[in-house]
Formats: sequence, C-alpha cells, structure tokens
Amino acid sequence: MLQYGQAVGKSPLIVAVPVLSPRLSSYWLRIVTAVPTSTGRALIDGLKLHIEADDTEIRALIPQRLLTYAEAVQQVFEVERRHAVAARWTEGALMYRDYNPDYAFYAKRDSSSFIARASPEAVWDQVAAIGGENRYYVYNWLWGIRETIDWALGGPGRSHGRRDPHDVRVGDAIDSWRVIGADPPRRLTLAFGMKAPGPACWSSRSPRWAPRMRASR
Repeated sequence: MLQYGQAVGKSPLIVAVPVLSPRLSSYWLRIVTAVPTSTGRALIDGLKLHIEADDTEIRALIPQRLLTYAEAVQQVFEVERRHAVAARWTEGALMYRDYNPDYAFYAKRDSSSFIARASPEAVWDQVAAIGGENRYYVYNWLWGIRETIDWALGGPGRSHGRRDPHDVRVGDAIDSWRVIGADPPRRLTLAFGMKAPGPACWSSRSPRWAPRMRASR
C-alpha cells in the first residue's frame, strides 16, 4: 500500500494495532471501499496466513529481469495512459476512471431487466435515440434538476444534443454522456459526464436469442 501510494502521490496512514483482527476489519469494507465485500473479506481473511515470498523457482524458470512491484505499477499506468480508446469495456480501465487512480477499481452495480415483445432491432431503435430532442423518455424533470445542479457547479449538465438523432458510434457525445461502447442491436454503453463522486456508466444489453434489454449503472 505504501508503494502504491507513492506511485500515485498519496501517503496512506497505516495504524498498527496490538491484535490481528482481519474478520473485524472486513465488516467495514462496504463503507470505506468499492471492492465487493465478498472479495475483500476473502482477501483480508488470508492475512491470518503467514506466507514467505520466495522467487527462486520462478527466476530459474523465467530467465529474464523481473519487475519490482513499483516498476510493474508504473508500467501498467503507462500502458493505460497510451490507450485513447479501449478495445473493449474493462471495468477498471484507467480511461473509464477519468485517468484518476483515486477512483476504485470495482464498480457498484445496480441493474434491472425488462422483457420486451418487440424485436431487439426495434428496441435498439428506441435505446439508440436516447438524449437530444428525445431526452430520457421518463422523469425528464428530475434529469433537468440534476443537469442544472451540475451546470451550476461548472459541469456540462446543460449540454444538450447529439451528432445524429438515430445513429450512435463510439466517441459520440449524447448530451453530457459519452458513447464508449456500441454493438447494434446488442449493447450501448454511455459514460456519465456530469460531476459525481466517481465515474459511472449506463449500459443496455440485448441478447440476440431473446428480446431482452438490460440497463446497468
């Protein structure tokens, strides 16, 4: 943690306690981190085991200079910074975190699914036309309040419009959103552009074998 903090210009505060309490520490994970509780709890429980790091065998198998942890972190950051557009959606990709390493790797997921009697193509026509003059189909007055608050804070909340009323492609701006994934008629992923505590996205998915759309944030 100290080496990662140094890599991102932070100084994490580590407080030593007289007893080892991994189970107790795991209870407040949901409050202080975005890592899924089940994953974080399993990792913390592993702290009860004392494992010596011995790289003798791997050095014999791989005859090359191995990177230190600090070098590996810097290499990953550099690779992510060079990719202006990701080839696929990767939850923890730095570009989807506004190139800010302070944002958590794991996203909080809220999702819902709906069964439509229309074909995936027909549903896609509606989903792909979101924003612009069509706005968001429901609760536009709430969106208007959110956009006004964002605009008052210096954000792009009042930016309305889109390149084409029906066609979408990666990189398009739809109001204050940005298209980061488009696979007609299966998937449309938009990155949230207004000010928020961290990055967020909205994604609709429709399997070809069933006319179902899934929206997640």
